[in-house]
Amino acid sequence: MQFLQHLDPKIKEESASWCSAALNYWAKECNLPLSGSLAARSWLKVGTKTLTPTRGNDIVILWRESPQSWKGHVGIYFHHNKEEVWILGGNQSDEVNISRFPISRVLEFRTLS
Repeated sequence: MQFLQHLDPKIKEESASWCSAALNYWAKECNLPLSGSLAARSWLKVGTKTLTPTRGNDIVILWRESPQSWKGHVGIYFHHNKEEVWILGGNQSDEVNISRFPISRVLEFRTLS
Protein backbone atom coordinates (compact mmCIF):
# COMPACT_ATOMS: atom_id res chain seq x y z
CA MET A 1 0.00 0.00 0.00
CA GLN A 2 2.90 2.37 0.69
CA PHE A 3 4.14 2.10 -2.91
CA LEU A 4 0.62 2.60 -4.28
CA GLN A 5 -0.25 5.54 -2.03
CA HIS A 6 3.11 7.17 -2.74
CA LEU A 7 2.04 7.32 -6.40
CA ASP A 8 -1.62 8.15 -5.74
CA PRO A 9 -2.78 8.85 -2.14
CA LYS A 10 -6.40 8.10 -3.14
CA ILE A 11 -5.69 4.40 -3.81
CA LYS A 12 -7.29 2.22 -1.15
CA GLU A 13 -7.43 -1.15 -2.93
CA GLU A 14 -4.67 -3.52 -1.83
CA SER A 15 -5.30 -5.82 -4.79
CA ALA A 16 -4.19 -3.18 -7.32
CA SER A 17 -1.15 -4.14 -9.38
CA TRP A 18 1.85 -2.49 -7.84
CA CYS A 19 4.98 -3.38 -9.85
CA SER A 20 5.02 0.06 -11.49
CA ALA A 21 4.23 1.80 -8.20
CA ALA A 22 7.26 0.11 -6.62
CA LEU A 23 9.51 1.11 -9.52
CA ASN A 24 8.23 4.71 -9.38
CA TYR A 25 9.01 4.78 -5.66
CA TRP A 26 12.54 3.42 -6.10
CA ALA A 27 13.25 5.69 -9.08
CA LYS A 28 12.15 8.73 -7.08
CA GLU A 29 14.38 7.73 -4.16
CA CYS A 30 17.32 7.53 -6.63
CA ASN A 31 16.45 10.81 -8.41
CA LEU A 32 15.71 8.97 -11.66
CA PRO A 33 12.88 9.66 -14.11
CA LEU A 34 9.41 8.36 -13.18
CA SER A 35 6.57 7.06 -15.31
CA GLY A 36 4.02 8.46 -12.84
CA SER A 37 1.62 5.65 -13.72
CA LEU A 38 0.48 2.32 -12.31
CA ALA A 39 0.66 0.85 -15.84
CA ALA A 40 3.81 -1.23 -16.32
CA ARG A 41 3.95 -0.36 -20.02
CA SER A 42 4.14 3.35 -19.16
CA TRP A 43 7.86 2.71 -18.63
CA LEU A 44 8.25 2.15 -22.39
CA LYS A 45 8.26 5.97 -22.65
CA VAL A 46 10.82 6.61 -19.89
CA GLY A 47 14.58 6.68 -20.44
CA THR A 48 16.18 5.11 -23.50
CA LYS A 49 16.02 1.66 -25.03
CA THR A 50 19.12 -0.51 -24.58
CA LEU A 51 20.12 -3.82 -26.12
CA THR A 52 22.83 -4.41 -23.50
CA PRO A 53 21.19 -4.08 -20.07
CA THR A 54 23.32 -3.92 -16.95
CA ARG A 55 22.42 -5.24 -13.52
CA GLY A 56 20.82 -2.65 -11.27
CA ASN A 57 21.10 0.15 -13.83
CA ASP A 58 18.37 -0.80 -16.27
CA ILE A 59 14.75 -1.89 -16.19
CA VAL A 60 12.80 -4.62 -17.99
CA ILE A 61 9.28 -4.24 -19.35
CA LEU A 62 7.38 -7.47 -20.05
CA TRP A 63 4.08 -8.15 -21.77
CA ARG A 64 1.30 -9.95 -19.93
CA GLU A 65 -1.49 -11.97 -21.60
CA SER A 66 -0.23 -11.06 -25.10
CA PRO A 67 2.30 -8.69 -26.70
CA GLN A 68 -0.63 -6.56 -27.94
CA SER A 69 -2.35 -6.33 -24.54
CA TRP A 70 -2.10 -3.14 -22.47
CA LYS A 71 -1.06 -5.31 -19.53
CA GLY A 72 2.54 -5.81 -18.49
CA HIS A 73 5.10 -6.12 -15.75
CA VAL A 74 8.14 -4.00 -14.93
CA GLY A 75 11.13 -4.29 -12.66
CA ILE A 76 14.87 -3.79 -12.31
CA TYR A 77 17.10 -5.87 -14.56
CA PHE A 78 19.22 -8.45 -12.72
CA HIS A 79 20.39 -11.04 -15.29
CA HIS A 80 19.35 -12.89 -18.44
CA ASN A 81 20.29 -15.83 -20.63
CA LYS A 82 18.82 -17.23 -23.87
CA GLU A 83 15.70 -18.50 -22.08
CA GLU A 84 15.01 -16.36 -19.03
CA VAL A 85 15.34 -12.90 -17.54
CA TRP A 86 15.70 -12.29 -13.80
CA ILE A 87 13.97 -9.19 -12.46
CA LEU A 88 14.10 -7.50 -9.06
CA GLY A 89 10.60 -6.16 -8.69
CA GLY A 90 7.47 -5.59 -6.71
CA ASN A 91 4.26 -7.60 -7.03
CA GLN A 92 6.16 -10.77 -7.87
CA SER A 93 4.19 -13.44 -5.99
CA ASP A 94 2.80 -10.47 -4.01
CA GLU A 95 6.22 -9.52 -2.65
CA VAL A 96 9.47 -7.77 -3.55
CA ASN A 97 11.92 -10.39 -4.82
CA ILE A 98 14.03 -11.56 -7.75
CA SER A 99 11.97 -13.71 -10.10
CA ARG A 100 12.56 -15.40 -13.45
CA PHE A 101 10.43 -14.81 -16.55
CA PRO A 102 10.63 -16.19 -20.10
CA ILE A 103 12.92 -13.99 -22.21
CA SER A 104 10.27 -14.17 -24.95
CA ARG A 105 8.05 -11.88 -22.82
CA VAL A 106 10.53 -8.98 -22.86
CA LEU A 107 9.20 -5.91 -24.67
CA GLU A 108 12.25 -3.73 -23.94
CA PHE A 109 15.21 -3.13 -21.70
CA ARG A 110 15.53 0.58 -20.82
CA THR A 111 18.12 2.78 -19.14
CA LEU A 112 16.63 5.44 -16.85
CA SER A 113 19.73 7.55 -16.19
